[in-house]
Amino acid sequence: DTPGIFADTELSLIQTLIKEYRQKANWIIICYHGGEEYTFCPSPAKRSKLKRFIDMGADIVVSNHSHTIQGYEYYQDGIIFYSLGNFIFDTSNQRIHEGTDQSVIINLRMSKENFSYNSIFSKIDRLTGNINISRSNPYFRSISNKTYRMQWNFDCFRLFKNRCDPNIN
Repeated sequence: DTPGIFADTELSLIQTLIKEYRQKANWIIICYHGGEEYTFCPSPAKRSKLKRFIDMGADIVVSNHSHTIQGYEYYQDGIIFYSLGNFIFDTSNQRIHEGTDQSVIINLRMSKENFSYNSIFSKIDRLTGNINISRSNPYFRSISNKTYRMQWNFDCFRLFKNRCDPNIN
């Protein structure tokens, strides 16, 4: 009954609200803000939490926070978009990190029975300040149980290597 931040630790309240709104709406979409910054793959903890929202009855989860594009995953009868990138939120302290000049816009189309989406990719031209449309983005990829561990391990190694002295092998 009051404005404020809705904490993701309030899982029983989230589940109650999903059940309540399921009676009133055709679609339940959760917009989530959280996770590790500058990664191209969601952490195991974030992935598990967002899947839990689908298990509770949400249809679509759209997440942000990493300032980079992460993948998407079809799960149960829903879909999770793990991170949509930076779009126009481009600050100087982020520019040293790979991928912070890229974004994806999700165009959801819904009928009473089903939904679909298409993706529009963009990249900031930091010399001109323009936002340009891109044909694709290698980080907006399907995440599956088969490929996830490899993607996460690669991303962890990339981040660790970038934070260490480049002369260390």
